[in-house]
Amino acid sequence: MDNKRNGFNDGHLFRIWTDAGNEAPLPEEQIRNAYRRTERRMAGSSAGKFLLTCTKIAASLFIPAVLLSVWALSGKGQATEVTWTQVYVPKGENKEIVLPDSSHIWLNSDSYMVYPDRFSGDERKVFLCGEAFADISHDSSRPFVMETQCADVKVFGTRFNVKSYADDGYTETRLVEGSVAVSFGSREITMKPGEQLTVDHSTMSGSLGTFDANGYHSWHDGTYLFKDNTLEEIIRYLERIFDKRILICDSSLLDNRYFVVFSSSMTIGEMLSALDIKSEMRIENKGGVIELHARCIQQTNQTILITQ
Repeated sequence: MDNKRNGFNDGHLFRIWTDAGNEAPLPEEQIRNAYRRTERRMAGSSAGKFLLTCTKIAASLFIPAVLLSVWALSGKGQATEVTWTQVYVPKGENKEIVLPDSSHIWLNSDSYMVYPDRFSGDERKVFLCGEAFADISHDSSRPFVMETQCADVKVFGTRFNVKSYADDGYTETRLVEGSVAVSFGSREITMKPGEQLTVDHSTMSGSLGTFDANGYHSWHDGTYLFKDNTLEEIIRYLERIFDKRILICDSSLLDNRYFVVFSSSMTIGEMLSALDIKSEMRIENKGGVIELHARCIQQTNQTILITQ
């Protein structure tokens, strides 16, 4: 569906599933309220009457999902139905999704995605909040667009990773194969394989870096790579993939930066012990909460390289 021709802004749908949150089952009144807000926005548009229905379903892993049916007028003036599915992957899990065009998406822990049962019009669009690795089928006539809260990634057929968690404060795109154009604010940057673009959510500024695309491994094939990350950034990531609460109890630990690669076969204890390669942390487990304490006053602003 051409959102300019039909007067329909896909951002409204994005706000619907953002408003829905991650609770299951999804309250019917919450769905109705989201519908009413969208209906008011749609009043008078050339898309015609906008109808929204919702069905709660359970996936094989009991992942909550919502089917959103959107009716709009086609170019021939006939009513067509597109069913949108919202998928949430809980902390500690990940999930592979096959899209209608045979593209493959791997969703990481604590991630949402909304996608249609078929792609119509001149774009293949999905919505993401969280992290996804994508292997997109080539279609030169219809670009694939992955929309996040502050950046859109547009491709025709390629492999890339997007990380866009709201609490991280940035959106990161890594291109493994092909070419992508990332739009944010008033800018658009075309990326080449081996490039990494980070967009700051608050300033909408972009920073372009590089990585080894030929030897690239990521979380979806069992590798967790941290490149010049702070302890706080790493801990936030480990909390998601293990569904554990981890507290950094001493601010002196926040100054270190790490270059580290972990395997998914490692336990959270093994990963934390590896981060404590200089024996500067005391790791305690109290009632299911992991606490990290400084053993002594340490030199700050260190960069630590860890090899496993």
